[in-house]
Amino acid sequence: QAARAYGRMGRHGEAASLFAEVMPYVEVPYEAPEIAMTHDQYGQSLQAVGRVHDAAGQFRWAAELYAGLGEMVPRIRCLRSAAWLEASAEAMRAVLAELTQLAALAPDEEAELLAAELAATRTELDQLRAEQGLPVGDGVTVP
Repeated sequence: QAARAYGRMGRHGEAASLFAEVMPYVEVPYEAPEIAMTHDQYGQSLQAVGRVHDAAGQFRWAAELYAGLGEMVPRIRCLRSAAWLEASAEAMRAVLAELTQLAALAPDEEAELLAAELAATRTELDQLRAEQGLPVGDGVTVP
């Protein structure tokens, strides 16, 4: 809880340090949603202090946990964060493909939220490709 509080205060160095201490034990006392959120928050703190490889790993771990919980929007956001940190256009395209499939199957009440996630993912893919000197708008359309 202290690590989360430090993260919310923007004191990511202290947050990352505390998360590192407790992560080996986080799966024992907590329910799956808390564990997923903890990996997500740890990833955010690691990202803020420049430990991008470690942050990407935490985001991927959180994404897998979110998938098991059926929490697809947090999963997509974590996968998108990991892809961005890894500077992987291919990983971002995989996120876009998964999200496109989810949007096609989503009930009406989730359609708007998924459309927003699709747009954000598409924008980040274009930004990533532009930073790598690759053409943007490579034919992958957002429904």
